[in-house]
Amino acid sequence: MIFTSTRNNNIQVPFSQAVKQCLPEDGGVFVPSLSSFEDLRKWTYYIDKDTSFSSIAGTLTSAFMREEFSPIICEKIATEAFPFEPVITQLDENLFHLELFHGYTGCHRDFGVSYLCSYLETTNQLLGRKSVFVDFTHGELGTLLAKVLKGKKNLKAVMLYKKG
Repeated sequence: MIFTSTRNNNIQVPFSQAVKQCLPEDGGVFVPSLSSFEDLRKWTYYIDKDTSFSSIAGTLTSAFMREEFSPIICEKIATEAFPFEPVITQLDENLFHLELFHGYTGCHRDFGVSYLCSYLETTNQLLGRKSVFVDFTHGELGTLLAKVLKGKKNLKAVMLYKKG
């Protein structure tokens, strides 16, 4: 899938570049390009209530990265990223509640950071690269990164914090 900037449709990059670059040089945000957007129903055809969250994430990752990585690699990324799952509770016939606080620190960002770290570790290993996070933190993100980066060989973090 191709991603483009919200400010300039002429900036078009593959999924892996959008993830690694984070933001386009024009100051916009990377979003899926409408020209490459596809119907995700075929990717979710065999998903049912017993399908694990990591399997769903792996399947949808395959939809976004199919030109770059095989479904097996995409499944590996998702499986390693999500040893935890969100909880969905049905409130009534049409209303559901999604709980995203069942990760390492009890915060919704656990899902994104865990996926990003798994993606980077896996792709860095395949491509013979290394990455370093540099981030300012007041504690919670540092705790999350310490947990997620444990055992990673191609991904490290440098955490900056206010003195005292």
